[in-house]
Amino acid sequence: MQERFTIANSTAQNALSLLKSEGLIYAVKGRGVFVRTAPTPGKNYSSKVVQYLQREEIERQARRTAGEFAHLSDAELKALANQIHDELNQARTAYQAAVEKGRKITRELGRRGQLAPPLHDDPVAARKELEDRLAGAKKRRQQGP
Repeated sequence: MQERFTIANSTAQNALSLLKSEGLIYAVKGRGVFVRTAPTPGKNYSSKVVQYLQREEIERQARRTAGEFAHLSDAELKALANQIHDELNQARTAYQAAVEKGRKITRELGRRGQLAPPLHDDPVAARKELEDRLAGAKKRRQQGP
């Protein structure tokens, strides 16, 4: 690194130290320093290294969040948490009402026969065909066996 980027040894060591603390590289004694592969999203990893990296990421996020709310007192932070809780409850209630309204509309459309796609492009021709079939069935019933 020193030769390639023409930097001082201490700068290279600091860069490696930072990359290691971020969990991006790891060292194997006697073999060298290696780049970590990123975990595949959705895959279940039980490796201690991956668990360590996940804990480190959670801690980094917590430190960033702590800085975001550092100017608030405990009472203000609790009030903000209560406000967000109320907003989420209102959103949940509105969502549930919308879902229920959607279900009612869907039931009414089904009752009216509007959910099934039309069998014919021309509703007049479809009605004529249905009437002809009904008339044919009525004639057969009247003729008997």
